[in-house]
Amino acid sequence: NYDGNDPQGSANLTFTRASNASRIGPDGLIHKVRTNLILQSNTFDTTWFNVNTTETGGQAGYDGSSNAWLLTKSAASGYIGQNISKSGLHTISIYAKANNSDFIVIASGPAAKWYNLSDGTLGTTTGVIIDAQIESIASGWYKCTYTLNATLSNVRFYPANTDGSTSGTSGSIYIQNAMLEEGDIATQYLATTTAAVSVGPTANVPRLNYSNGCPSLLLEPQCTALNTYSEQLDNAAWTKANLTVNANQTASPTGYTDADKLSEQAVNGIHYAGQGISSAAGGTYTFSCFLKQGTTQYGGFRAVVNGFTNRYFVLLDLSNGTVVDTNTTASGVTWTHKVDTYANGWYRLSVTAAHTSGNIDISISTSDTDSPSYFGGLPTYLGTNKYIYAWGVNITQTSYVQSYVPTLGASVTRLADAAYKTGISSLIGQTEGTIYLEADIQKYNESGFYISISNGAVLGSAIYLFQPSSGTLQLLVRNSGNPDAIISILSANWTAGFNKIAIAYTSTTAQVFINGTSKGTTSFIAVPTCSQFTIGSRPDATGNLVGSGPYSQALLFKTRLPNSSLEELTTL
Repeated sequence: NYDGNDPQGSANLTFTRASNASRIGPDGLIHKVRTNLILQSNTFDTTWFNVNTTETGGQAGYDGSSNAWLLTKSAASGYIGQNISKSGLHTISIYAKANNSDFIVIASGPAAKWYNLSDGTLGTTTGVIIDAQIESIASGWYKCTYTLNATLSNVRFYPANTDGSTSGTSGSIYIQNAMLEEGDIATQYLATTTAAVSVGPTANVPRLNYSNGCPSLLLEPQCTALNTYSEQLDNAAWTKANLTVNANQTASPTGYTDADKLSEQAVNGIHYAGQGISSAAGGTYTFSCFLKQGTTQYGGFRAVVNGFTNRYFVLLDLSNGTVVDTNTTASGVTWTHKVDTYANGWYRLSVTAAHTSGNIDISISTSDTDSPSYFGGLPTYLGTNKYIYAWGVNITQTSYVQSYVPTLGASVTRLADAAYKTGISSLIGQTEGTIYLEADIQKYNESGFYISISNGAVLGSAIYLFQPSSGTLQLLVRNSGNPDAIISILSANWTAGFNKIAIAYTSTTAQVFINGTSKGTTSFIAVPTCSQFTIGSRPDATGNLVGSGPYSQALLFKTRLPNSSLEELTTL
C-alpha cells in the first residue's frame, strides 16, 4: 500500500518465488498446488491416441453439461491413451458411465484396475496398486480413481464387457474429465488443453495468507522439508510400533479426505509411527505435525536430536489443543514448542531444538492419559485400539515453524519469497518521509530484512529495518554505501509476533516507533537517494535473508508524520 499518489498502479509490487508453496485460504484451509498432468483432459479426439476405438463428443455429462464422450471399441482390447512419463506416488481419475459395456479399465503400464459401472463396485486388479475407489455421482455416473507408487509411461482407458478381461470386440462407455496428479487421492478436477494446468500458490504467485482471518502477504525464507511422505504415514518410509495406520480416513486441514488414522494396537508398550534423518547437519531444527482427536483424547510426538541423545515429547489434549505433559529424557538442549489451531478440529504442534551431529527423528504417538508413564521418551501403556488422526509432517532446518511443505518420495525445497518495486523515486520522500509496516515477525534470532527504501545497489544507499542474528532489530541508514547511522532495538524492547512499526525521517534524523512507543532516534548526514521499495527481503538481493512472516500492511508517506500520529498509527 502507498499514500494514494499512484492512481495508475505504477507502484504495484513485483513478487517472486521460484517454487510452489502453500498458504491458508479465506476458507481457513491449507491450499497447496494441484496439477493435472494429462493434456486435453476432456478433448479425447486430440492429443489422445486410440487403438480400435472411436470417440464421439457432445454427450450428456455427469455435471449437466453436454461435454461427455462416447468411447466405442471395434476390436478386442480397444482403448484410448496418452503417453505420460511419471514416477512416484500418483492418482489417476476419470468420470465414467456404462452404455452397452459395464466396465471401464484404468491402466498405466505396471497395473490395471476394472470398475463395474452397472453396480458401482470394484473389480479385478492386475499388478500392484495402492488404492482404488469408485464413487457414485448421479444419473449412473461414477468417479473412478486409481493410485499407485510406480513408474508409468502412459495412461489408458478401456471399455470392457466383463470383469478381468478386455476381449470383447464391441461395446461402449461414456467418459469425461480425466486427471493425473501427484499424491494418493483424487482432488477436484482441473481442465487442461495443450499444457498441464496447476492451481494454488504456484511459482511467483504471491501468497495471501488468512491465518488471522484477514489477508496478509506471506513472505518466508527458503525452507527444505527433509522427511518423505509427509501425508502418507502408511508408507514404508514410516516405522510403526504397536500402531496401525489407515490412509485417507478423514478430512485434513486441506478439506480433502487424505488424513491418516493412527490406531494403537492392544499391546502393552509404546505405540508410534516414526521417521528419521540420518547424519543430519548441525543446526536448529523444527519438527511439526498436524494432529486431530479421534476416539482417544491424547496424542503428540517425540522429537530427537543428536543421535537419540536428546529427546523431547509433547502431549496434547486434542479436544482443545492444550499441552498437558512434556517429557525430556536428557539435558543440555533447550526445547521450545508451539501449538497452532487450524480448521476441521486440527492442531499443528511444532518443536524446535538445536542439533549438533548424528541422527534426528520424529515419532507420533497416542496416549491413554494426560500423564502417562514413559519408555524411551514415548508413552507406554496397554492399548485398547483407540486412535487419533495425523497429517502433514515436516522436519525443517529452521528455528521456527513455517508454512507446510508437502513431500512424497524425496525432500522438497520451497524457495524464498520477495516483494519489491523499482523505479519509483517520485513515490519516495527524498527529503523526508515515513515508512510503515504491520508484520508478524517470526525470525526472532536469525538474520532477516523486513522493509527498506534503497537505490537497489549492493550495499548501496538505503534506509532499512533488519535483524542481525542476535535478535536485535536495527534501523540502518546508508549513504552511497557507507553506514551513516544505526538505531539498535534490543529484543527486550520488542516482541516476536505481530508488530506495528514506523520509521520517520527528516533530512538529517530518523526515529523508530514500535507498537505505540518510540524506540530510538538517530542523526545522519543526509537522506539517501532512493528509487526502490522492498519488503521481506534484502533490498540489493531480493530473496536473500528474508524477514519471514505474514505482512498485513506496508505504507510509504512522503512526509514525516508527527509523533502523535506515529503513536496512534503503531498502537496495537
